[in-house]
Amino acid sequence: IFLMRDFFNGEIEIDDSSDLPAFTAIIPVYNEHHVLEKSVRSLRDLDHDLKIIVACEQDDKQTISKAREMSEDLDNVSFTVNTSQPGSKAGAINDAVKQIENKVFGVFDVDEEINPGFVTRALAWIRDGQEVVQGRAVPEPEGFFESLVFFEQYLAHLNFQLVYLLTGYRLAGSRTTIMKKSVWEKTGGYNDQVLTEDYHFSFKCYRKHIDVAPMM
Repeated sequence: IFLMRDFFNGEIEIDDSSDLPAFTAIIPVYNEHHVLEKSVRSLRDLDHDLKIIVACEQDDKQTISKAREMSEDLDNVSFTVNTSQPGSKAGAINDAVKQIENKVFGVFDVDEEINPGFVTRALAWIRDGQEVVQGRAVPEPEGFFESLVFFEQYLAHLNFQLVYLLTGYRLAGSRTTIMKKSVWEKTGGYNDQVLTEDYHFSFKCYRKHIDVAPMM
């Protein structure tokens, strides 16, 4: 049933794409300097008012060097170094959020190629009152085993649909996620002391009745 609903729903249309809020895209990265340009390039290709922060770890000298080089060449790219909560993706995100001025931000994995349609619709929803919009990262299989991983992830996605239906709990993750900064402030941000910061953050949103809209 959920598979059929996903298939027939298709693209989600929006009535008005004007006056979208400015937002900051945060890319937490560790030892992945060789793929950093992929996500930064796809974000810079978006027709939106945005800033990009590359959130680095202090012991990752190669990524810091790459991020510094990009920040010098590209006017809307900057970088942070996670010194307050080293070694934690949650800590890197929190550290970056503290430095942003925009009222909306998104978190994306370093190897993501961001879909412009997702960003446009998510920002339109947030402009119209939505607090968090959670997208789904779709891998691009290049072989048999990668295809198996793709179907495994899709089955997990279908399982979540049942959880959503029965409990109202929705995942607000730490990738392919756009939210109001006020949500981060209400929840205290991501917890750097837990293994799965995304599930923990989602539960805090659930407990505080923060509306999370999945865009699958």
